Amino acid sequence: DTSVSSANIPAIINGTRITAIAPKAFYNRDNLTSVTIPSSVAVIGEEAFYSCENITSLRINGNGLQMIGRNAFRYCRKIVNLTIPEGVKHIGEYAFYECNGLLNLTIPEGVEYFGNYAFNYLSGLKNLTIPGDYDTRGWLSYSNVLDTVTFTGTKIHPGIRYNYDDRGYDYESIPGRHAKKVMITDSVTEIGM
Repeated sequence: DTSVSSANIPAIINGTRITAIAPKAFYNRDNLTSVTIPSSVAVIGEEAFYSCENITSLRINGNGLQMIGRNAFRYCRKIVNLTIPEGVKHIGEYAFYECNGLLNLTIPEGVEYFGNYAFNYLSGLKNLTIPGDYDTRGWLSYSNVLDTVTFTGTKIHPGIRYNYDDRGYDYESIPGRHAKKVMITDSVTEIGM
């Protein structure tokens, strides 16, 4: 139904547990402003919410989610806050590409695969919380100075800086270089080794 503005996905429908959101399930639904995903969902399919440009609220409940497919939220330009839940192992190519409204992003420890450009061109990003041992080359970029970068985990990668792309976005393996404030949690015991 294209008139529905909120997708509160149930954990069970007619006695069947919902474990996946199909590819292109909500493709290009401009009417959507709010999405809630239950903890029963383990997989968000490719392009599931592609170009749903008016989503402002994205809530992923629990820690059941394991995989976010390629282009799953690409061009969802009004999402403001995003916390990837613990348990996610795979974030596909372009998953959150050009989510320009994203101000606050939290990525947990334990993600084993980041597809190319998974979080690229986040021009509105202000606050980033990320494990310090992730090498972000190829999957994270932003064009602004961040207010705060918070490093979690046990170690912080030594970092490698490299070129800007043709749109002026900075690529580096440690995102703290362009931050007004860098915070390191008590869990960090090793820096740049």
